[in-house]
Amino acid sequence: MARKEWVECQNEEKYLVDEYVNEVRLQAKFLHIHEIVCDLGLRYIFENQGDCNLTLVGEFYVNWITETRYNKSVPIHGKTVRFTSKVLNVFLGTPQCDADDYNRLKETPPYRDIRHTLCGVDSTARWDQSKDTGRHATLHYANLNQVARVWLKIVCSVLLLGKHTSDVTKEQVVLVYMLMKDVTDGRDDNDEA
Repeated sequence: MARKEWVECQNEEKYLVDEYVNEVRLQAKFLHIHEIVCDLGLRYIFENQGDCNLTLVGEFYVNWITETRYNKSVPIHGKTVRFTSKVLNVFLGTPQCDADDYNRLKETPPYRDIRHTLCGVDSTARWDQSKDTGRHATLHYANLNQVARVWLKIVCSVLLLGKHTSDVTKEQVVLVYMLMKDVTDGRDDNDEA
């Protein structure tokens, strides 16, 4: 590779800022991703949710017992607030989804196809393994292609909240993979990107 080509390759924008969750910019730069977001009923991610009462939010998290699997009721200011996926989907106007595909992929992910989809066919990216279990744990953000980075920004901003994306967790990787491959109906985001 010539020196000039190498320098141009290094100038590629590798880190995305929050502006990519802006609907107008996402539509202008990544129309296909915007269409998938809308098809999935996730338009709410573009809406300003307004201010929140931090005292109530704080009380919610203090009283929330994460270990309870089925009964997600949280006492706030003497009232009981139900916190279930169905309640959240109704509140946000999103479709009710079955988590079986996600959980199945999380347990036995197709590692090679994930690497090819998120990093490119010629990528030699490797997963970091958990010291406790020895299983695949994280994938480095720097290895992701631009489309995967945009999807990760959406995932970390509104679905699996997180600001630290240097090491992308297995949960985030699987969700980005599912969005890019659209596992539920067979559409492949890379076909038009």
